[in-house]
Amino acid sequence: MAGLNKEINLPRGVALAVGMVLGSGMLGLPGIVVAAVGSRMAIASWLAVILAMVPMVAIFSRLGSRYTTAAGLTEYARIAFGPWAADATSVLLWGTYAIGIPALAWVGGAYVCSLFDIAQYPWGLVCALMILLASTIVNLLGTRLTALINTISLWMIAALICILVGTHLDLLVLGIRELPSITTGFDLSGLISGAGLIVWAFLGWENMSFSAEEFRNPKRNIPMTYWISFAVVSALYLALAFVVNGAEIAGTHITGASGLTSLLPDDWKAVITVLIVIAILANANSWVLGASRLTFSAGRNGLLPGIFTKTNRNGVPVNALIAMQVIYTGVIVIAGLLHLKADNLVGIVSQDFIVLYVVSIIAFIISERNEGGVSGASWLIALLSLVLCGIILTGFTWWILYPTMLVAVGAAVHRRRMRRGK
Repeated sequence: MAGLNKEINLPRGVALAVGMVLGSGMLGLPGIVVAAVGSRMAIASWLAVILAMVPMVAIFSRLGSRYTTAAGLTEYARIAFGPWAADATSVLLWGTYAIGIPALAWVGGAYVCSLFDIAQYPWGLVCALMILLASTIVNLLGTRLTALINTISLWMIAALICILVGTHLDLLVLGIRELPSITTGFDLSGLISGAGLIVWAFLGWENMSFSAEEFRNPKRNIPMTYWISFAVVSALYLALAFVVNGAEIAGTHITGASGLTSLLPDDWKAVITVLIVIAILANANSWVLGASRLTFSAGRNGLLPGIFTKTNRNGVPVNALIAMQVIYTGVIVIAGLLHLKADNLVGIVSQDFIVLYVVSIIAFIISERNEGGVSGASWLIALLSLVLCGIILTGFTWWILYPTMLVAVGAAVHRRRMRRGK
């Protein structure tokens, strides 16, 4: 069994991290939030979520640099609750990736269909399958290529946003000038509703935990990767949010799936299409990488057969990637036959990761205690993060049964493994 290659330096790490967070909804979400809660509370919600995510980024950067293993979140669960939790978290993650990654590709396929005005069925499913297949092939060719595509995507997104903002500086300035007025008519329920929509835009950094084993100089590069990518993503989102806010004040309503693209000339349609497809592929690349490393780690610790630890000459777990690709394809086909909606699947995925956030927070406290004691700052970081997760989880109802069921299955699998002496 060959090991994973240490191919991720700081620039590649930042590209992978940004790619895990930014997706096809980036240009549409700011307008959706404005439509839901109004322009003032929309800006307040963006600022609130960015501030609330600071302690979560601090937790993941600390855990990532301290535990440089492909086990990622499953290792954090083991630290928090013991060996059984590692197996339970693996099952929870498989259940999450199995529907989340196909849903991501599905949203991308639907976006392509809407741009070209073609039928969602079957062409949306065909596009989704092509996106997943391309992502798996890119991952098979190595982490360097994955990071390269994500870097290209990042620069293209940044260029588009610069063009969009540069051609609408009046709207940007108008949006910023209205910032002091967010206290006028302050609406707490609107702030919470807006934050509930926006927080999904910041999910993704937790998946970086599965690539920690492939980082060069992890003690330095992993924390810097988290903080730089967080700064980049926050700056991009805020720029878009201020433009949307300014447009709303000026009487131009920007809502719907096309979002800010409506501010660009019609002849930019082809450019936008290429950008969105590359952004979706970059997003899928990062998530597929995380899922394959989870499967690789499970093969290494005996939860899955050792065949999943086989790597190719690029240090990529080839069997893990292929096995997960088969699962994604099956889910896409079944979802298409049943005419399911991607929105529901995305909500389930977000819920599962919030549960894993709570596990990571507990692991952070235990890790700090084991390393010499929990400081006041660490307790504050953990408390703020728990409050954020608690507020978000109150928005879910009986869907919480899905992660509960997966954890129970994982715990049962662990008990059986212990009885068999594995």
